[in-house]
Amino acid sequence: MYRKKRLNTDFLMLFFLLLAAAVILSVTVIVYNWMKKESAKELLPGIVCFGDSLTAGYIPDSDPAPYSDTLRKLIRDNYVDTDIVNFGASGEDSATITARSGAVPFYVSENTVIPEDSSPVEIVLEDKTGRRLTPLMYMDSGFNSCTLNGIEGTLENKYPGTKNGVYFFRRLSPGESVTVPKGSKLIPSSANLYLDHIPVIFIGANGGFSSYEELTEQIDDVIRYRSAGAGGKYVVIGMYNGSADYLDRYDMMMYSHYREHYISLRSYLAFYGMDEAGLLYDSKDLEAVQSCSVPPSLMSDSVHLTKEGYGLLGKLVFNKMDELGYFDEFGKRKNLLRSLMDEEGKAKKETAKFVKNLPNGINIGNSLDTFYSEEDSVQDLETETLWGNPAISEDYIDALYEDGVRLIRIPVTWDIHMDSTGMIRTAWLSRVKQVVNYAYSRDMYIILDMHHDRIMYPGYEDLDRNIYRLFRIWKQIATEFRDYDQKLIFEGMNEPRLYDTDTDTEWGDGDSDTAFCLSLLNNAFIKAVRGTGGKNLKRYLIVGGYHTGSSKKILSDIRIPSDTHLIIGVHAYLPHSFTQTHDKNTWNMDDPEDVEEIDTLEQDLREFMDQTGLRVIVTEFACLNKTDNEKDRTEWCKYYLDKINGNSIPCLWWDDGDRSEYGLFDRVTGEALYPEICSFFCSEKDLENYQ
Repeated sequence: MYRKKRLNTDFLMLFFLLLAAAVILSVTVIVYNWMKKESAKELLPGIVCFGDSLTAGYIPDSDPAPYSDTLRKLIRDNYVDTDIVNFGASGEDSATITARSGAVPFYVSENTVIPEDSSPVEIVLEDKTGRRLTPLMYMDSGFNSCTLNGIEGTLENKYPGTKNGVYFFRRLSPGESVTVPKGSKLIPSSANLYLDHIPVIFIGANGGFSSYEELTEQIDDVIRYRSAGAGGKYVVIGMYNGSADYLDRYDMMMYSHYREHYISLRSYLAFYGMDEAGLLYDSKDLEAVQSCSVPPSLMSDSVHLTKEGYGLLGKLVFNKMDELGYFDEFGKRKNLLRSLMDEEGKAKKETAKFVKNLPNGINIGNSLDTFYSEEDSVQDLETETLWGNPAISEDYIDALYEDGVRLIRIPVTWDIHMDSTGMIRTAWLSRVKQVVNYAYSRDMYIILDMHHDRIMYPGYEDLDRNIYRLFRIWKQIATEFRDYDQKLIFEGMNEPRLYDTDTDTEWGDGDSDTAFCLSLLNNAFIKAVRGTGGKNLKRYLIVGGYHTGSSKKILSDIRIPSDTHLIIGVHAYLPHSFTQTHDKNTWNMDDPEDVEEIDTLEQDLREFMDQTGLRVIVTEFACLNKTDNEKDRTEWCKYYLDKINGNSIPCLWWDDGDRSEYGLFDRVTGEALYPEICSFFCSEKDLENYQ
């Protein structure tokens, strides 16, 4: 009996201990989650979206589908649950939204008196220029209550749904009558709400501005007022309705003004929207894409998006904020980020090993990269011989292989070989593939590039179209070669620069604008290739700076894309007077002036690699053949390669097929025209046989 009671007592004690532990654990979890939530609020108090019906997510005859819903879900699923406020108000113009945000005041247009009781007072609102402002057309969106000359009240639209602009103000509490002079300020509640939230600004679709400059002034006012409490963070979304010329000028201005904070919604929906939404194109969609307009399948009427369109916008805003680093402080993804960092570190080591094992090589220039003017009457395949070189033959590649060449760069110009729908013509793509296969079947390394295409223009003019055209070209190339192994390397652009400007601008170091535009082009190249899957997911890709230059400034200005299999390409014909002009025929390694630029290049490339962890390939260098300078060219080439190869940087000679200029190997026979120089481009294992 005693034993039974003891067992019962022990059981009860165990039960209560477990119960107490469960309670303590539950309380701990509750406290932890509360602290975590409070910490998240400190790191990201929230996001406030200002705009019109496009922000409100209006869809005719359907429930609204605001992009903020998608934005909220993506942030919650990937980082943290945070406050998302939608202050979209249908019908409002940019001037009205600017005032509703609190950035500028609403002004009363005439003298009036607020009575002692809550009788309505009729007023008209305007901005500082006298433009009539029209809030509360369909919805409140944080406007009420409001304050007029220190009196709290509410504002009611006398003619709802119209831009008549006449309102009734009613005070909330009785008191002494107050005189309201013309020009007095009316302050809506929204002006003082969520000042620590990141603003997303999407205004202008309903007018409210007289020029682009005034629109940017309005947006700037909102940014100054709203982003101050949000640590300077903000996002600006661009309009998509209007003529192509109008929107081209608008996008150019917005890109140049807001740079990485700007979302060109028009180009995104036009060029990527249908694919991202998983929709099939019809003829009207294809026609819209050609004119850089939003496809009708993503529009619910002539102004508003479909549910899928708003969803894409939410995703776009999320990606933009992620790209700007607005979620970097959150720990929810810490393990994933650490894993990605470990993967990136491993990938960089693999890339370093890959590049280190690459031999020196040659370009097969002035063949597939040739282009024609309107005066030239040539067909696609005829362009290859337009500049005097024979068509690249299998025998020529065989001869290079027998000579010991193991790395070739195949420059190709693509855009002149595209049809009206943006597709590379089959005959041209097949010819390029044939030449690639000549080398690929012999287990050679190949760099395939985009060479003389004018879409490689890192400026704001036609930026969206250039990005899209580059994306389309590389997507087609990558699809064609997605099953090839890593011995095939893609180089996104050759010498992207501001064409047809003065020499100092075109071939200078570029500036922050060109660096920004170039980053968008580079990212489009990477996105196009990676998106085709297969072996392209880990294919080595080459990107570079302004005109693929090698100066310290150009290298430092490169906005390194986020990718794990990336190589930086540079061109360096140094010293210029000896390598690319006839001004200087001699070169001496014992002359400090002759070696200075090469030594500086070696130091700059080494420092760049140390600082970034990236590897470099000199995809072009060479020296002109001049009268009686073969000995000096040979000494120069040996010194150059000793310096640069010493940092595990392979170099490719620009062979243009002309022995009187940069040619090294005969384009028909593959014969080495300058054997000692040619020997520098034979892999070590074949050098003995070559000699």
